[in-house]
Amino acid sequence: MRRKLAHRTVAYAITPFPPQPAERTMRDGDTIARFHCPRCQGTTAQLEVEAAPAKGAGPQPALPNLVECQCGQPHAGRPENAPAWGCGGFWNEFDG
Repeated sequence: MRRKLAHRTVAYAITPFPPQPAERTMRDGDTIARFHCPRCQGTTAQLEVEAAPAKGAGPQPALPNLVECQCGQPHAGRPENAPAWGCGGFWNEFDG
């Protein structure tokens, strides 16, 4: 069971984390991946889109899915120009 934190008590800081697993659900034919931020325990959701390979291109290696916390909660000290609306935590998706 995850412990709830008050988001205001977790100040913004760019912080890398090891890969995290996703919880996948289907909605209207789309796959939604949900992640729980290891820093603030907020939820980040991403719509998964499969890109078509370029014409004539062979199989392409899968790139790691970089995820940034986008919990949407107010974190103290978050700069106005921060790239994501979250606590600054980021990680790759765990693929195992």
